[in-house]
Amino acid sequence: MLRASRAETTEDRLENLQELLEIAAGFHTARDLLDHAALATSGPGEDRVDRVKMMTLHKAKGLEFPHIFLPGWEAGAFPPPYGDVAEERRLAYVALTRGMRRVTVSHCEYRRGYEAPSLYVDDIPAAHKMAGWLRAESRSVPVGRREPILSPVNDLEMLGRRPGVGRWH
Repeated sequence: MLRASRAETTEDRLENLQELLEIAAGFHTARDLLDHAALATSGPGEDRVDRVKMMTLHKAKGLEFPHIFLPGWEAGAFPPPYGDVAEERRLAYVALTRGMRRVTVSHCEYRRGYEAPSLYVDDIPAAHKMAGWLRAESRSVPVGRREPILSPVNDLEMLGRRPGVGRWH
């Protein structure tokens, strides 16, 4: 019936059906195919606020979120040594202004060697930086140390949490 029709969309529909058959051949049951399709496509719950969204700085342009986490802000990683510093600074500004409540910037002190924080960290006003986030202000962990740095109660209370609250399950 579709083959008899000469409409331009008919050819497209036949190609779509053929592609569906090829994809379906990779699954054992129709349920497996439907489960895969449900996971692979966006649904009505995608814009729920209780979900984590990971994206590049480029994708975040124009979007805002309650909490933003910006890992890897160390010299040599952000900005990359090969990038345009002015463009990367603009991206850093975009990233820092996407958070409605809180933006958390972190860097690794030792990745491929000892690294300094990204040069863009200096652009953040001091009033917006948490005390103790730089190595000179924080406690370091001696190599081979076995006991935890955080005491189970005191440091958690300092952070405004009670023991047992906020654990991953």
